[in-house]
Amino acid sequence: PAAVARGLLLASVSALGCRGGSNAAPPLVRNAPTAEAKSAPPMRPASVLPVLRVVLDDPRLARARDLERNKDPAGAFRAMREARPVALSALDRCAWDYVEGRLALAANATADAQLAFELAQAQACPLSGYATLRSAQALARAGRADEAIARAGAVPEDLALRDEAKLVVAEALSAKNDRASALPLWRAWLASNPHGNRWVDTSVRIANALLDGVDGPPDAHAREALDVVTKV
Repeated sequence: PAAVARGLLLASVSALGCRGGSNAAPPLVRNAPTAEAKSAPPMRPASVLPVLRVVLDDPRLARARDLERNKDPAGAFRAMREARPVALSALDRCAWDYVEGRLALAANATADAQLAFELAQAQACPLSGYATLRSAQALARAGRADEAIARAGAVPEDLALRDEAKLVVAEALSAKNDRASALPLWRAWLASNPHGNRWVDTSVRIANALLDGVDGPPDAHAREALDVVTKV
């Protein structure tokens, strides 16, 4: 049974390139508000638009916006840095820092992303919880697993994307060769997010862990691995 499940896993992963869907995270700028936008407090004094929603709509960031939409996050990050005014209000500064961090992280500029997110973690910043989460992701991507786990633990419990923090912890544990501790976190994340933006690779991680004997004899978990594989 385990051998059959592993064969199906390999076939499923190979077929992903032929599917119409994608496991990639959505672009930063979309017409519909993101979870961050829905959770952020309104701009002061009268606007009802969330802080994040208006950042890349700023006319000064037209070039950065176009580059991001053309899937050039590195270029968009540079353009945003070049366009950044010296004087920004505290609220605007927090939002610009956060978006700079998102662009830098998308461009794999983890050091720049980490710096930007740390600036946006100020207590007065309405996006501080999201900045903490993205900071944890940047640390994990940089291979700083222990720091990523600690930072993910600081993500507020009431954050809309709190489950992503658990995924950061799971992947950091896996990077430390502790898949036994990562497996229940992967399972819990997939149960809560069966079609989240990381469901494909999380399903593959679960199946591989089970078939590698992380949770006991592979044959004992072949059915679970098979179920995960067939969903992919």
